[in-house]
Amino acid sequence: MFSAGYAQEAGSTRGRRRGQSLIRDRLAAIAEPGRFEMCRHLLGEPITTSELAVRMGISEPQVSGI
Repeated sequence: MFSAGYAQEAGSTRGRRRGQSLIRDRLAAIAEPGRFEMCRHLLGEPITTSELAVRMGISEPQVSGI
């Protein structure tokens, strides 16, 4: 979701750039394969960090670092 500040600036060039920047940053964050895989696991059901680590074959600290 976009913030109220974005909605107020949406008509301006600066507002559009800010919105595009937010979208680009969010897409870049999940573009990394590990993060994308994590998102796939979290979409279906709420799971704990321990369960996520097991499913991804990594340690719990690694889950937090992704």
